[in-house]
This record gives sequence, C-alpha cells and structure tokens, in this order.
Amino acid sequence: MREIFRAFVKAGVGSGANLVVGLARNKLIAHYLGPQGMGLVSLLQQFQTTMLPVATLGGDPPLVQGLASRSGGERDAFLASAFLALISSWSLCAIAVALWGDGIGYLLLGKSTSASPQLISLMSIPIAAAAVSSFLMALLTSVGAVGSLQKGQLAGNIGGLIAAIPLGLFWNPENSLLLISFLATTPIVSIACAFWYIKKIPNARSLLHSLKLSAFNLVLLQRFLSFGGVTIVTGFVVTATWLIARREVLQALGPDALGFFSATITLSGIGLSLLSTALSSFYLPRFAAADSSERPHILRSVLFMVMPFATAVLVALQASAHIVVELLFSERFLPMVPLLRWWVAGDSIRAVSYVFGIPIFAAAHLRFLFLSELFFSVLLIVGIHLILSSDGSLVDVGQMYFATYLTHLIAAFVFTKAKGYA
Repeated sequence: MREIFRAFVKAGVGSGANLVVGLARNKLIAHYLGPQGMGLVSLLQQFQTTMLPVATLGGDPPLVQGLASRSGGERDAFLASAFLALISSWSLCAIAVALWGDGIGYLLLGKSTSASPQLISLMSIPIAAAAVSSFLMALLTSVGAVGSLQKGQLAGNIGGLIAAIPLGLFWNPENSLLLISFLATTPIVSIACAFWYIKKIPNARSLLHSLKLSAFNLVLLQRFLSFGGVTIVTGFVVTATWLIARREVLQALGPDALGFFSATITLSGIGLSLLSTALSSFYLPRFAAADSSERPHILRSVLFMVMPFATAVLVALQASAHIVVELLFSERFLPMVPLLRWWVAGDSIRAVSYVFGIPIFAAAHLRFLFLSELFFSVLLIVGIHLILSSDGSLVDVGQMYFATYLTHLIAAFVFTKAKGYA
C-alpha cells in the first residue's frame, strides 16, 4: 500500500505541475482568442488527438503492457517488432493527413469559421511529432521512470505555454503557420526532453540501445497488433466522438457555444489527464506484472486513493464554478457554468471508472474492452445528436455525459468483480 501510495503521489505531483501549466496556457488562449478562437484551437487539438491512436497503433498502453510483461531477449524482440510497425504507421498517417486534409477540413470546419480548410493538411506535422513523443514516453513508463516522464511532459507543456503568447498576440484564424507552430511545440519539446532522460537513465538507455530491427519477431508483432488493433479502434472511436460532438455543437449552436463546450472539455481533459497519467505510470505496468492473488489488493489500494480525490474535486468545483471559470478563462465564458457543473459530476464518475477500466486492459480482456468502448461512444454521440437536433441545450448535453459514464462505471465494476479483480 505504501509503495503504491508513494508512486501515486509522485506521479500526481508531476501531473499537478502539468495541470497548472496547462491551465495557464488555456487562460492565455481564452483571454486573447475568446470563445470562437478557443473553439477553433480546441477543434484542431481534438483532430490531433483523434488521429494519434491511429498513428501510434493504439497509443502508449499496448507498448507499455508488452514491455512491462516481458524481459530479456523476448522484450528486445517485442520492442523491435513494435518499432517497425510504428514507423510504418507514423509515415502512413502523416502522408494521409497531408493528402486528404483539404477534404477533412471542409467537412470539419465548413463555413462556420474563417479558418482555411487547408489548415488540416498541415496538421500532419504536429500529429507526427506527437506520435514520436508518445513512443519515447512509453519507453520511460515501461522502466518505471515516472519522475522523468512527468518532467518531459512538463517541459512540453511549458513550451506550449510559451507558444501560446505569439498565438494570442498575433491571432488570426487564417494564419495557418501560427496555429501549426503552436500545436507542434509541445510534442517537439517533449521529444527533446525524452531523449535527454533516456540517455541519463540506465534501464531506459539499455532498452533503446537494444532496439535492433534484426530482432524482429512475427509472432510478437501479431501480439502487439492484437492489443494495438483494439486500442486503435477504441481510442479512435472515443476521440472521434468528441470531434463529432464539437462539430455537432458548432453546426447546431454556433461558434460561441463551441467555445463554451470546448472550454469545458479542455478543463475536463486537463483534470482527467492528471489522474490517468498518474495511474498509467504505475498502475497499468504494476497490474500487468502482478499475479492473480495480488491484483485485487492493488485495485482496492488504488480505489481508496482515487475516490477521495474525485469527491474532493467534485465538491470544490461545484461550489466555486463561477470563480473557476472567470479565473481560468474569462468572464466571457461564464455562460458555460451550468454545463461545467454537470460535466464535473460526470468526470468524478469517470475517474472512478478508470480504476476498474485499467485492469481490463492490463489483463488483456480485449473483446469486452472493444465492445464496451464502442457501445458507450456510440451511445454518447447519438445522444448528443438527438439532443441538439431537437433544440436541446448544452446543459442537456452535460446531463447525457453524466448518465453515460455512470452506466460505464457500473459495467466496468460488474466485469472486474466477475473476473475476481475487485
């Protein structure tokens, strides 16, 4: 319990620093760009996030799980096999976005903003940078370098904060290069820091030095892709859900409403990433490596730490929503307060569901993971579409969000209980 608590606190402190920097960056964007500008930037960030699971073949979890559950020559062969697949996916994704970005841009942006649809083609640059950064951060996570991981992410976020200054001072939605530079800064700085820490940490350095493509193993590649295939689909579906939701809000309620919706999701994402980063840094590899007798103890220990955290955040934000919005954004964003209150309630439920969801992935229950994420993502986006098409409000969307993740938590709990993990 003490070891888990120390790891949680260490990861949480680093995530807290990232939270502060992220909030400061969003404050700058909200102050200078207003609801409409923040809505556009958030839409581009969501497109980047949506493409990342495809570019990384499922993100960090398949790589971390594969490396943490193997050792010696088998681990080296797994890394080589995964790296070869990742190089191919990085390249193909960047080329596809560059070639077909114009059409995607017209679909996403339409005529509701003054931004050029050709902007999406240039998104191949920050997407490729984020994919490489994700790979290097996964290497640090797999060797338990939580502190270095957090420092690398913090440096990237500080770079993003600095890049937000010229974005705000010279804001012009038609200036594609300014927007792309802002979006690419964080992953590029994170790449440089990750290389620095990998060189300093013996385990990470030896892992990178053992990367030889000659160790490629077709069986291990298939195992990586079996995990990655599920997380590609689930990750893409989940992130595409928010991309579609933003477009629905933009088309139904206009640019200002998109700004309020995006600000709420941005604040939500920062808070949830604080928790998910802390959990994935130690919970996922620890649970994956544990035997069946240890797993219930690990889950309960993490649950007893997360529940007070989620409850405290819920109570604090419900009581001070007006102050938080004005402090972190501006008074122009005060109309988002009713939506934020429902969203925070949903996030508290979602935080607890993470505790039950990570073991499902770590123990390789891929079918349930795939079907559940697909079902709840479709449920959420269909619900949002029906609400907005029947003249519903953003508050109605927030209530739908809360109900969806309450159901998600119940499903995850029932499954983990049935498998003997809880």
